[in-house]
Amino acid sequence: MAVECENVKNAGRRELFVKGALDRVLEMCVGYLRDGLNPVALDEAAKDRFIETSRKLGLRGLRVIALACGHDERELYYAGMVAIVDPPRPGVAESVEIVQSAGVKVKMVTGDALETACSIERP
Repeated sequence: MAVECENVKNAGRRELFVKGALDRVLEMCVGYLRDGLNPVALDEAAKDRFIETSRKLGLRGLRVIALACGHDERELYYAGMVAIVDPPRPGVAESVEIVQSAGVKVKMVTGDALETACSIERP
């Protein structure tokens, strides 16, 4: 998802703010912001660090949302990630047990990262 805003300090200049899955957001980025707003080229080592951080957060059951910004969709900068707690709704575990006891095979379909999905699946 992206939002386009007008920069009030620089009339006519647009600012894009993007959020989404880490892999998708990184695909759109040419760099990342370090130490505040200092842009740095996005190399494979940096991507690997971000992916590993996201993986570790997912293993803890957290949903990770990546953030990027820039003036042009072809020149975005990765700004970081947000990890949020998004537990299953109350009663889901009990509902799964009921349908399993009736012989139904339960499958989980999710847009979350594999690590997050596996963490959520565990009781």
